Amino acid sequence: MPNTIRFFRDTLTIDEGVPASLQAKPGDTLVLGARQVTLVTLRPDFNYVIAAEQLAVVPNAGTSLVGVAGNPSPAVTVLARVITGAPLAITAAGLVGVDGANGEPGEGGIIHPEGGGKPVLLPGGAGGDGENGGNGGRGGSILIRFASATPSPTGTAPGGKGGRGGVGGAGGTGRPRGKRGKSGKPGRSGGVGTINIAQITAEQAWTLLDSASAQAWAAYRAEVAGFFFRKFDPGSQLFAFEEARSALTINPSDPDALTVRDRIANRQTPSGQARDLDIAPDFQALSQNLAAEIAVVQNSFQAYVSVVSLETIAESIRDSLTLMATQLANRRLEAQADAAIAQQDVRIAQAEGANLQLQIKDIDKQIETIRENRFSITGILSDVGSIAAVVAGMATGVGAIVSVAGGLATLQRVTDGIDLVQFLKFMKEKPDPHSNTSEDIEEVKKLGGGFKDLIEGTNSFISFGKVMADLENAMSLPGQDAIGKLLKQQILLVREKMVAGLRENQAKSRVAAAEFRASNLASELAQVQSTLAHWSADATALKAATDLLIRSARDIVDMVMEDVFLAQRAREIYQLDSIAGLRFDFGFLHPDVDRSLSPATRASSSLTSLSGMAIQVLAWDQIFQQLNTAQIGFDVIHPQLSVTITDAAKLQAFAGGATLDFSLELTDMPDKMFELKVNAMSMELTGATSAQSANIWITHSGHWTMKRRTDGTTAELILLPRSELFACSPGVGTLKSKIPANPQSSSEPGPPFSFWGRGVATTFRLQVSLPSVIDLSQLSAIHLTIDCIGYAVQGGGSAIPIHALRPQVRAARTPAPMLAIAAAAP
Repeated sequence: MPNTIRFFRDTLTIDEGVPASLQAKPGDTLVLGARQVTLVTLRPDFNYVIAAEQLAVVPNAGTSLVGVAGNPSPAVTVLARVITGAPLAITAAGLVGVDGANGEPGEGGIIHPEGGGKPVLLPGGAGGDGENGGNGGRGGSILIRFASATPSPTGTAPGGKGGRGGVGGAGGTGRPRGKRGKSGKPGRSGGVGTINIAQITAEQAWTLLDSASAQAWAAYRAEVAGFFFRKFDPGSQLFAFEEARSALTINPSDPDALTVRDRIANRQTPSGQARDLDIAPDFQALSQNLAAEIAVVQNSFQAYVSVVSLETIAESIRDSLTLMATQLANRRLEAQADAAIAQQDVRIAQAEGANLQLQIKDIDKQIETIRENRFSITGILSDVGSIAAVVAGMATGVGAIVSVAGGLATLQRVTDGIDLVQFLKFMKEKPDPHSNTSEDIEEVKKLGGGFKDLIEGTNSFISFGKVMADLENAMSLPGQDAIGKLLKQQILLVREKMVAGLRENQAKSRVAAAEFRASNLASELAQVQSTLAHWSADATALKAATDLLIRSARDIVDMVMEDVFLAQRAREIYQLDSIAGLRFDFGFLHPDVDRSLSPATRASSSLTSLSGMAIQVLAWDQIFQQLNTAQIGFDVIHPQLSVTITDAAKLQAFAGGATLDFSLELTDMPDKMFELKVNAMSMELTGATSAQSANIWITHSGHWTMKRRTDGTTAELILLPRSELFACSPGVGTLKSKIPANPQSSSEPGPPFSFWGRGVATTFRLQVSLPSVIDLSQLSAIHLTIDCIGYAVQGGGSAIPIHALRPQVRAARTPAPMLAIAAAAP
């Protein structure tokens, strides 16, 4: 009984060898799908269904088929978006009828007597009748769907010619001669087959695939998309995005294609971590884990490929799986802990958002009283209420942002009913400029770029910096100052709320990623344990065990590279170094290769792929030391910034338990100093008294700016707030404290406190830890000294005086619960 054999690759050459490699039998249907297909030869023994993104036809391709026994009427289906190369001309002729056998000659009637004598003449026998010729097979079927081809494909499907009738056998000799046999009748020619060739849209190219083939091909293309996504460079991500979209065109519900597409669009890593993730990594744990994890993975592969006999291979695989079981169990516990930590971050972000919403409502009430007033922004005169509604819409009707880089917000949903993926597609295809969608989106397009910009993080769709600049310009006009301040405050709060929503989404994605990872690890662990418990050393079992070993090792690789990503993200935050060359494909092979190799060769190739991994995994715990190391053309400097707060009303409110916010602007920083970061802080409360140790919370907002040493441009980072405690010793009249309380030990490679290394040009918040034991009734001043790390051009001088700053002090706020305080933006 004929079978359907499905075979998919990213690139595929269809020639004489394909059916043999698939062990196909005459009459089988070969479903062959690939993004890039090169058509060399089709064999008439088989029916073909060819699905291709691009089909390249070689000159003189063997596409003229004549039916054969076992497949009398060949069927060829071609579903391609683009057909290039030589003209595609397919012939699917029916089987040619078999010629009838000729009749046997009649027996002779001449008898020769023994011993000689005159022959006896008898009548000759009649010749046999010739057989009828076989009927020709019906012409085959040709179905071609294409979106683009020059020239258009052609096809012919003639019926097979009937076989010739056999000639009647000659009559036998004799007297009289025998009659000649009757000739057979020629066979009937087969009927003409079916030809169905049509040009369609690109989206319709593969709609005629059967369901099973569509699902299998979509799954393979999703696998290819996932492999290129792991390469993580912009070009590979763009390719992966398009490949995932194509997979979803074939099967809209393919889960892997959906995951790849959404993670690229949302600027996430393959594990689901946000590319702009806000983190405070445990450097010590990272530095201890990475080298050990790499050794486990490399040793597993190395042990396998270094042995030759079946017995030693079996022993090596079993040993490696035993070690892998321990690693999987440990990594599962880590993933479960990560999920719990991320869940806590979800709650913090939700509390932060709730606090910000209350502040937005307060501003809305003030705007409501002046909503009919006129205000000019970006040259457009409008009422305040309309402008305020547009600003509010950024965080409501427009949708949630998916990343914040350099002060730019990327929209997940641009207008109602248009999501990010549709929007990107809209920009690419350039539809009717007079459509409603065009009108809705044109203004957004002016603020941003395309999908390549999104992946590279170089552009976006809403620039808060542009909005703020427009506001600042408008506020300078007569009579606009007070109104402008309200709108500016509203924009700042809306942005912070959008960022809070982003943080919540990032935390939720971390929860999902950790839970998914823990589930996968548990499944892998169960399979490893089952394999070890029912160990078999036969070849089939060893192949399955090798597959399991490679898959498990890749799980460990994924976790290692997550740690590498966190470490590189920390470097990006602390040193403004871009994440360059980050990859997640170590140990992975292109699916075309991975499915074609023997177990031993797969292991060897995977080990080769791992060879570049150690280069990625640097000693990230050295960031602390590197920030105190001169860079090319720059010296490391350690300036001190002095901040004094003497506003009596603000100090009185602070003494009463309210928060006290003060901001340091980038324009206030000393000239010719770059990338100023917090290294240590000291505080002195003049007029404060305490009979016992007392604590003051200080919070770094997480939103700061700094001037890059490389080109002098301004970098802006928006991350989670971090808090620390000033622990004041008992004292009368003056209380003092510093962070960190003690110098860091050389055995502690990580940051000495939670917001060490963050920018100085930010907003800080002070609040007395409750319940308070400090007497602040006579508080007259708060003095803060910020020890910094920064860079200065080499040869610029080493004398760095203390630079006194005049901070912008904000009105005090009523204390909120500590969970919200720790997460709230200023």
